[in-house]
Amino acid sequence: MNHQDHRSPSNSRAPAHRVTLNALVDYEEIPIGERHSVMLVAPKHADERVGRISTFAPLGRALLGVKVGSVLIDVPLPNGNCTCLQVMAVRAGAADA
Repeated sequence: MNHQDHRSPSNSRAPAHRVTLNALVDYEEIPIGERHSVMLVAPKHADERVGRISTFAPLGRALLGVKVGSVLIDVPLPNGNCTCLQVMAVRAGAADA
């Protein structure tokens, strides 16, 4: 048995290419090409000023479960506007976020 793999059970079950709780997500607004990075977190850890988006927020709900490369249409933003976006990358974030 190889003990070199120290992934936590919660991170090992989720595909690396899907957006999950505590994932760092890079997305690009279409068609303007503006890129953003956010972390999806539990509501009590949310702070939009530093890019920590609640999974209950409209943007968080839209991103949760989405695969890299997906294009989302009419996604509500915190400022009340809607945007189209493409998920560019998903990375594991801190488990205690």
